[in-house]
Amino acid sequence: MNPVKEINDMLDNCLSAAISDVHIESFKDFFQVRYREDGLLALWRKYPRAEREQFFTRLKIMAGLDTNKYGLQDGRFTYKERDIRLSVMPVFWGEKIVLRILSGGLSLTVDDLGLPEPARVSLTANLARPAGLLLVTGPTGSGKTTTLYALLKLLDRAQKNIVTIEDPIEYQLDSVNQVQINQAREVGFAEVLRAVLRQDPDIIFIGEIRDETTAQIAVRAALTGHLVLATLHTRDTQETFTRLLDLGVAEYLLRAVLLAVLSQRLYRRLCPDDPRGFRGRSGLFEYRSFTDQVYYSFEQSRQDILKKGLSTAKEVFY
Repeated sequence: MNPVKEINDMLDNCLSAAISDVHIESFKDFFQVRYREDGLLALWRKYPRAEREQFFTRLKIMAGLDTNKYGLQDGRFTYKERDIRLSVMPVFWGEKIVLRILSGGLSLTVDDLGLPEPARVSLTANLARPAGLLLVTGPTGSGKTTTLYALLKLLDRAQKNIVTIEDPIEYQLDSVNQVQINQAREVGFAEVLRAVLRQDPDIIFIGEIRDETTAQIAVRAALTGHLVLATLHTRDTQETFTRLLDLGVAEYLLRAVLLAVLSQRLYRRLCPDDPRGFRGRSGLFEYRSFTDQVYYSFEQSRQDILKKGLSTAKEVFY
């Protein structure tokens, strides 16, 4: 095996086919490469176990990792102007590597998200408010960060001090101060958020509210004149409210600062060239605004998708 050629072939294929993730998995007698396309995994190639070491070592070198270290590591590299994140994890038969291939750019806008008109208008109005908390929620891989980046593009980056706190930084944005957290050095979301509040911010982007401290600081920031955008792992808008209460946020404070919650999932779109197949994914949304009482349910979103013939009933999943 020529690991350089094999890995370059793998990456070239991923970029041309719009693959989002690559799983490189170790087993007793072989290792395999699987691609995630439109949310589903499929096998690309299998290799003999004897070739695994050179394949894995090459990827670690590309990501600037310690090739002599066995176990958890995270890295990043650029291939043909595309950013790729790499995660290494120990498994029973060796190690597993997952590559996350980030989008080539921030071409997506709010208009491209597929939001219904009432929700889009309400969301845009809430973004124009000087202070408050706006949340984008959903499971892992549902496009929350992509949506938040699209929202950031609507903001006045020239006259506002916008600070993002991310793990990791997925895209570089002009006129935005982006902070990478470092859990290994005990520099987490809460610690960075405290520091950001001393930096005269207007708008704060929190990659994820993960714990009680971060939740309470975020609410306090929204109360004291900052617009806070953040993600949260919840299934819908109602669960979001409950989750924040579980994180110790007082209900009266939550009602005072929460502007809106956008919950989302992804569904596979029908391929226009082959109605029996699928190509690409789009958003399925629930939106609840607490400023103008606009509400749009997942079921309304599903029915709109079916009416437009964008997907089939069984493919619009929750």
